[in-house]
Amino acid sequence: MSTTRLVSSLGILAVLLALSQPAAADSGWYAAADLGQSHFTGGIFDAGFPASWTRSASDSATGYRITAGYQFTPNWGVEGGYVDLGHGTVSARNPHPDPFRPDIATFADYRIGAKGFFAAGTGTWPIDEQWSLFARAGLIDGRLETREHTDGLIAPLNVTETSWKATYGVGAKWKFRPQWSLRLGWDSYRRLGASSSGQYDLSLISLGLEWHFYE
Repeated sequence: MSTTRLVSSLGILAVLLALSQPAAADSGWYAAADLGQSHFTGGIFDAGFPASWTRSASDSATGYRITAGYQFTPNWGVEGGYVDLGHGTVSARNPHPDPFRPDIATFADYRIGAKGFFAAGTGTWPIDEQWSLFARAGLIDGRLETREHTDGLIAPLNVTETSWKATYGVGAKWKFRPQWSLRLGWDSYRRLGASSSGQYDLSLISLGLEWHFYE
C-alpha cells in the first residue's frame, strides 16, 4: 500500500474516532484480535478453462484481523484496523499438450491474495449483561494481488490493485469477564480488484477476543 493510501486510511479512522471525543470520559476504547477462515469467489475462481483441461482450486484460507475501536454509547461506536484475508489458488493443466505447438500454454497457476486497512461504524444490541449482537459497515482500502505462472507465449498476469470498497459484517459477543469478550463474526468484502483482471468477493468467519480499557 502506498504512503498516500495509508495516510488516507488512518485519516478517515482519526476523523471517525474524533466524533466520539465528547464522551471520552466514558473511556470506551477497546482492542480486538480475530482469527478465522476466509473464502474467495469470483475472478479466476469462476473462470472457464478449455474442456479438456483439469482444474483444481483452493478457495479458502486463514485470515486475521487487528482492530481498535471506541464505544461512545452502549449501542454505537467506530472502529478501524487491518485485515489479511490470506491467499487462494487455482491450478489448471492441459493433460494432452500438442508437442508441435510450444506457443500454446500447457498449464496456468494463480495465486490471489487480499488485505487492507478498514474503518467502520458499529451498532451493538445488548441481550443481557453478558450477551450482545453487533453489526458493522464501512470501507476497506483493499489491496488485491494476482500472481500467475504459465508457459507458452501468453504474458503472465501479475498485478496489484488497491481501491476503496464496501465492507460489512454481523456477529455475537459473550462478555465472560468485566474487560474481556469472546466474539464470533462474519464479514464480507465486496468486489475487490478491477474489472480488467477480475473482481473478487471475499468473506471471513472469525473467532476473536475483545479487550476493553474500562470496567
